[in-house]
Amino acid sequence: MATQQSSDGIYASLQYRIISLDLYLNNQNYKPVSLIPYYMEVGIFENMFESSISGYVYVLDTLGTIENLNLSGFNYLKIIFTKYGENDTDKIIKTFRVYKIGERTSATNHREGYSLYFCSEEHMISEQIKIVKSYPNTPISDVIKSILTTDGLKVDSSKLGTIEQTTGQYSFIVPNIKPFEAINWLSNYARPMKYPGADMVFYESLKSGFNFRSIQSIYNDNIYNSYGYSPQNLTPLTFENKLNSILAYKYIQISDVMQGISDGMYANKLISIDPLLRSSNTSVFNYNKYFSSSDNLNGNPVAIEMNNRLGKSVSQSSDAVVKVLVGNSMERSFPAIQSDLPSLNSTAPNISVETFVPYRTAQIPLAHSVRVQFTIPGDVGFSVGSIIYLNLPSFRYSDDKTPSTDQYFTGKYMVSAVKHQFSSKGEYYCIAEGITDSVSKSYIAPSTNPNIINK
Repeated sequence: MATQQSSDGIYASLQYRIISLDLYLNNQNYKPVSLIPYYMEVGIFENMFESSISGYVYVLDTLGTIENLNLSGFNYLKIIFTKYGENDTDKIIKTFRVYKIGERTSATNHREGYSLYFCSEEHMISEQIKIVKSYPNTPISDVIKSILTTDGLKVDSSKLGTIEQTTGQYSFIVPNIKPFEAINWLSNYARPMKYPGADMVFYESLKSGFNFRSIQSIYNDNIYNSYGYSPQNLTPLTFENKLNSILAYKYIQISDVMQGISDGMYANKLISIDPLLRSSNTSVFNYNKYFSSSDNLNGNPVAIEMNNRLGKSVSQSSDAVVKVLVGNSMERSFPAIQSDLPSLNSTAPNISVETFVPYRTAQIPLAHSVRVQFTIPGDVGFSVGSIIYLNLPSFRYSDDKTPSTDQYFTGKYMVSAVKHQFSSKGEYYCIAEGITDSVSKSYIAPSTNPNIINK
């Protein structure tokens, strides 16, 4: 019987090809040595809530490479891999910095095993320098792009993905901190141009490089692919379907109301104090109102408006999380300041603390409302920040005994983390985490307050 083959020329759903796994040595010409004959496993990690990519190569060494090749943790590693073949245009080409040699353990036949840990070079550079610079009246997105390209890391434009424009003019002094620390600090203040709140995230992906995007903006991207889980003993899969199959999955989180309350996900309160005007302002985040005005993935909220016996729902319980900060939202409109300072040059622009603090407190946990970990056949194009559709199985009884999908949790997810895992056996997996802020079918809310607790 002929071997089944796809239209792309691959013979197995887990097939891949590492074209290059070159370790550049500490000699005059940085002459590379291929690790392909020696590696047992390669893992590359992407995470939407971390600044850079990292990974490892596990090596079984029979040549005393550490000693003979002067390995010291100050090396470069170039990886080129593809799903299909050497002529494939959709391939990954990345050069990383080796920063650590892991524990060395003896193996049989005069071999030893150890891991070479690597990261993006920008991460290494960010740990070595600090930035001290003022940015007067500048959008935060412009500040972050400047830190990436000119003021700190000197990142080549080819490594930049999407840097979304933010709203508002800010005057910041970056106070002698590392570039990635500065970017993550500024991200807390940043507000997207087109969407409510303050849900900007900075991350690096294998496909697009460094990105600074609104989570709601990502929600509106096209679906990258759909994946389904089907036990092979029940439904034989065609070769093409195997490429899009979920090999294993588990729910990491589907509902944690107590944690949501503690995080301020459903409701929180900010008291902003203006020392100059000797005034205060209270801003309240209400999940129910927010959900109706924001962009989401699946159309139905993860919380229902069920009142407790005190007559309040989780969206109305803003005392769950209370923060107190300094703000200046009313200064430029204060009559005495306007008359004395027509140009207002001595008054700082509104930093919108009343917006970014309550919203960001809720929006990052909301994005993680449902978390699913799953494994699929390796895919070069599969990366963090992608929107995917997961057909997750239902185990409810069906009259015709045909497989069905979960009515709540089948739907769109955002890929928040990926491990690209390659083995010397020729298998390539993507082990990923998908997160969503909403469900596909609305939960049933009670029509009246429950009296069960009083019975």
